[in-house]
Amino acid sequence: MNFSWSENASTAHTATFCSSAVNKSLVPTAASSDSTLLVWQYLAALLSLLGTVSNLFVLIVVLRQPALRAGAGIFVAHLLLCHLALCSVTFPVIIYYINRAYRLFDIDCGACRYRHVLHVAFNNLVSWSDALLAMNRIVAVFFPIHYRYIIRKSVQFLALALIWLNATWLALFPTLDYLASYKPTPLGTCFLAIRNSTFRIMFSITFTLPLVLMGLAAFSVLGKLAWVRRSRRTVVAAWPAAVHATVMSERQTRASLMMLGCFAVSLVSQVASLVQPLIVISVRYPALSIYLWLLSWIQYSFTPIIFLALNKDYRNGAKLFFSSGTIPSRTSRHSRW
Repeated sequence: MNFSWSENASTAHTATFCSSAVNKSLVPTAASSDSTLLVWQYLAALLSLLGTVSNLFVLIVVLRQPALRAGAGIFVAHLLLCHLALCSVTFPVIIYYINRAYRLFDIDCGACRYRHVLHVAFNNLVSWSDALLAMNRIVAVFFPIHYRYIIRKSVQFLALALIWLNATWLALFPTLDYLASYKPTPLGTCFLAIRNSTFRIMFSITFTLPLVLMGLAAFSVLGKLAWVRRSRRTVVAAWPAAVHATVMSERQTRASLMMLGCFAVSLVSQVASLVQPLIVISVRYPALSIYLWLLSWIQYSFTPIIFLALNKDYRNGAKLFFSSGTIPSRTSRHSRW
């Protein structure tokens, strides 16, 4: 149902999925927010375009390179695919509805019920894809003897199936108005209104647990990198024949450094996820609210660039893609991690 902002707020009560009976006085006038909105639109559109191109390119590189698909590469590909869906589909929709709310003072109250489900689902999938990569690094650091078990395709596909199941029920229940619902804000965005304490606990767990795993993995990687740097000098000096083993550990180091950069960006960007759901922030500080959203957009847009910058194997795959597009040579097949 569509309705326009008016001084008579009684019409807002007829919309089932409206957050509250808000009126035009709660929304900044278009004249006073034109410059802020214009800058935000350009930044958001730029990040959306950058994220679409960067994630699509690195995803193609990973899918074309057998060496990059080995180990936890399938989780990387899944993460990039979720980023691509957010940058190419959900972000343009968000930009459209925010612009519509500011310029026309018009909100489709029922739209959140259908459009926000994709945003919640893919955000959840991104968080848990990061969590799977974090668990991969934790096992590699603390339980290296068992690492070969978690990189089996059957285990990886089972893990992906579980996070998809988790994301699906968390996103669909509010769409069905069961235990929670999606509500619009005067900003033109949507938020999750939870009515059941059990659902609130489950949603909190599924949000915070990936952050804990990423934090633990980040500290594990930092400790591992420090240990490798010290032991490498000792081993190579005492036993020159260990150079080959050192080279292999360098590939592991590149992968761990890449994941460390990914975890750092993900943890910082969660500030937006922590603040954005607060309806008070959206109403009283709309400019702050929409700019906080850009933190997560930066994460989704720049994560593939971090992969290229911190991992030589990914850069080599990109060079191979531009040069010939052929299957990589046998020497590059050892970069399993």
